Amino acid sequence: MRAQPGLLPDGLLLVAHGSRFGIDPTLLRLATRLSQRYGEVGLAVLRGRPTPEASLSSMAAARVAVMPLLMARGEVAARRLVTALPAAERRRLTLHPPIGDHPGLAQLIARLVAHALDDAPGGGAPRTRVGVILAGHGHPSDPAPATTLDRLAARVHAVIPTAEVRTAFLAQAPSLTHWPALTAADTVVIVPCFLSAGLHVRVDLPALVHGAAAAATRACVLTEPLSGRWRDLADLIDEQITATGAGPDADARYLATV
Repeated sequence: MRAQPGLLPDGLLLVAHGSRFGIDPTLLRLATRLSQRYGEVGLAVLRGRPTPEASLSSMAAARVAVMPLLMARGEVAARRLVTALPAAERRRLTLHPPIGDHPGLAQLIARLVAHALDDAPGGGAPRTRVGVILAGHGHPSDPAPATTLDRLAARVHAVIPTAEVRTAFLAQAPSLTHWPALTAADTVVIVPCFLSAGLHVRVDLPALVHGAAAAATRACVLTEPLSGRWRDLADLIDEQITATGAGPDADARYLATV
């Protein structure tokens, strides 16, 4: 469901993590789609360019919603993002929770899983047991990414109650290297829970998944990352902004939780 235009701010700044590959083309498509709903849409990254400060300097909107294209309220959101927003701009900014907090991601993932199973060999045929593994980055000393992904896994299971839903990570246990041990399902669908297609999505994750799959005897399907569903993400962003509200109170509610 799309938010009512009158409830949206004049401007929107999307802030992604960033990658050595530059801006993910799907994020450009997301920004273009959202530009039909907001007066101005800027796109910035925490690693690389354009920076949030540079993007904001080119935006004239009196009210700007800052939407973190991140999965969790962890170290990145609490430190890098907050410090990257110029103090001189704070009066016109409203910082919203990361889109990874949105409950609607579970439905988006369910659609990814369904499409992946349809496209897999034998698609459409009955499958006795299906496993879904949500693949995240994780952090060895910050529990927020794992907590967020566990919560998302519970929501996905509520949408697909017949599937075994597990989580695995690149930087903490349980490791994606050992995904075959996480489920005994006959067919396993691995969903990259990343909001931009950088090095991890393009290189690291496929190598880990397919390397382990070579030694397994079960079918494994790797879906596109969440960023590939940019049309759906645009609607979720509208809902997230409307649900959080606007102004200093929204900032306080968000910052109190990071």
